Amino acid sequence: MILPSHNSMAGEEIENTAVVELPKIEDDFYDWFDRHSQILALNNKTKPNIVFIGDSITHCFGGDPSPAGDAEGCKTGAESWDKYFKDKVALNMGFGWDRTQNVLWRLSNGEFEGINPKIVVLLIGTNNLVGTENARNNSPSEIAQGISKIINVVHAKSPDSKIVLMGIFPRTPSGTFKDRILKVNSLIAPIADKPFVTFLNISDQLDDAEFNLRGEYSTDGTHLNKEGYEIWAKTLFSHLNNLSN
Repeated sequence: MILPSHNSMAGEEIENTAVVELPKIEDDFYDWFDRHSQILALNNKTKPNIVFIGDSITHCFGGDPSPAGDAEGCKTGAESWDKYFKDKVALNMGFGWDRTQNVLWRLSNGEFEGINPKIVVLLIGTNNLVGTENARNNSPSEIAQGISKIINVVHAKSPDSKIVLMGIFPRTPSGTFKDRILKVNSLIAPIADKPFVTFLNISDQLDDAEFNLRGEYSTDGTHLNKEGYEIWAKTLFSHLNNLSN
């Protein structure tokens, strides 16, 4: 059940749920805790050069740990992942339906222990825009605070990592999401003033004139299709090359 947008009453102090660590909140196509365990196991076996952190958009990009069970539809980005990142020793820490608070829990419960990647790619926050019976939606400022906290935690655990902060992608229908996504992106862009952070916003490559996620790049108005992943992967690959020069 989708709940209406969150609006706080004037003068009322409401806890920012986007910064409160929580494990799994929503049910999805996979076992959340099993994926968490898979990542902990991978960290003991390999030392990734690139770590992708995010929600289902990252989850369905590709790489290890690979989606299992009924996740055939969650391999949309695998071709682009293999093309650009397969040989880069990359780890996929994307979890379907994750919000910022879920990422914070994962980071505090072992997923970033013992690794020191050169690059961390962070794309998170779009699910915080949506309220359900399990969690309320968050305001743009709350989401920005959650994203900022994630970056601080990653930096504290791996000070040498360069963090590529992605702007939240457009969504359809844009009337529901446009203003809030644009606001979040405007609030998080200045985080790139930190010497270890760069901000990469590819919205202008994915949206139409109304800021909808264009149908030719999407499966459902939120998630990318094969063509959408190619745009993200190619642009990100170029960005990472510029960082190393």
